[in-house]
Amino acid sequence: MASPQTEDGFTKIANELLEALTKTRIPGEARQVLDHIFRQTYGYKKKEDPIALSQFSKATGLRKSAVCKAISKLLKINIITQKGNEIAKIYSINKHYRTWKPLPKKETLPKKETNVTQKGNESLPKKGTTKETIQKKKEISATHKFDIGTYPREWYKQATDKYQSLKGIVLKGSEYLPVLKELKLMFKNDRGLEQVITAMEICNANYEDWSMNTVRMKIADVVGGKLTAKTPIGQKEKLMVRSVKDI
Repeated sequence: MASPQTEDGFTKIANELLEALTKTRIPGEARQVLDHIFRQTYGYKKKEDPIALSQFSKATGLRKSAVCKAISKLLKINIITQKGNEIAKIYSINKHYRTWKPLPKKETLPKKETNVTQKGNESLPKKGTTKETIQKKKEISATHKFDIGTYPREWYKQATDKYQSLKGIVLKGSEYLPVLKELKLMFKNDRGLEQVITAMEICNANYEDWSMNTVRMKIADVVGGKLTAKTPIGQKEKLMVRSVKDI
């Protein structure tokens, strides 16, 4: 656990100067650089000290570019002085605090008034965001994330619409991607839109838990005539079959 003691060293600052600092707005990184100048000057009972950028960077943990910006801000508000050349720059604290030019406080801008009407002008209604609009945006964003290749965008729309209709679901956002991927593979293998839709209808009639992957795996059988639509048995007919067996 750290246990700093004044016996191990301290930086002597006049209370009047410290009070002036508490009233002055100094950005965070600029304050870090200023504190290091205090340490290197007043901390060693000196009025000024040559400090390299690398020394500032090591002491504050800031990059040299950030240190340069911080020094510029401190010079602009006249809280430090700088002299010397590019090889060695010497820094000191400007203790004449009445000559400091502190940065202005951040002003909070008033909120813009809404629904303000002038004579003869009616306020325009706010644009409403409907569920349909949100859903369309999600569909568009999902399609844009997927490279549809050279195949017409309309093919994907008609096929996905049919898929949702048969499954009785609504695809949202990224849920489109696996469906689009399977469609692209089928189109790439020279399957036309009508063949894909027909395969979906037949898979829907033959398999209870089918997906677009099922369609892609079975489309050759559909095109070849090996897989055809079955006439689904209604719930009432199923009950009748069971009752006949029970007799």
